[in-house]
Amino acid sequence: MNAPLVDPHPDACVTASDLVRRFGTWQERALARPVFVMRRGRPGWCSPRST
Repeated sequence: MNAPLVDPHPDACVTASDLVRRFGTWQERALARPVFVMRRGRPGWCSPRST
């Protein structure tokens, strides 16, 4: 998967656990602009995939 061409704004980043806890809030934010889900404090696309 390729990295996105935009640098995510900190307000648009959410940890996976917070996304699960407050899904409704992040769902509404995603309607207005992209939301980036972080994995262990880093974007998910930065972490190597385990196979």
